[in-house]
Amino acid sequence: MAATYLMDVVTELVYTEHIAQRERKIQKKSAAEAVAEKLLRRLDLRPNDADLKRIAPLLHWGFGITSGMLAGALANGTGVQSSLAVGAGMFAFDEVALSLVGGSPPSTRYPWQTNLRSFVAHAAYGASLAIAYETLRTLVARCDGNNC
Repeated sequence: MAATYLMDVVTELVYTEHIAQRERKIQKKSAAEAVAEKLLRRLDLRPNDADLKRIAPLLHWGFGITSGMLAGALANGTGVQSSLAVGAGMFAFDEVALSLVGGSPPSTRYPWQTNLRSFVAHAAYGASLAIAYETLRTLVARCDGNNC
């Protein structure tokens, strides 16, 4: 959860109103809202804008938390490599796969600042996740199962 939160904080730090306006000309809805709309329509539901605004953050946070759990499951002694790999995978998903599933136009249509923001945000996600896993690993090793 902390990694997803930090990713969002970093995203907001490098997001300007000028870039937001340029992005809205390309796509009115956020990628999470577009994916939520596709999913709900596939379920024969008819979501309105309010529904999409409620469900999009759930998808975003669910994906972020699940990705963090995946990094933990892939960790073999250290969470650093798996955390950074998952962060890189999330960046690739954001830049390539979202357009393939209809969540956004291809990343090449967006201003370069959008792609840079995505890279920085997902790097922050991977790095903070790695730090969290290494901190937990160190604490567990110190506990030794008995002396906590």
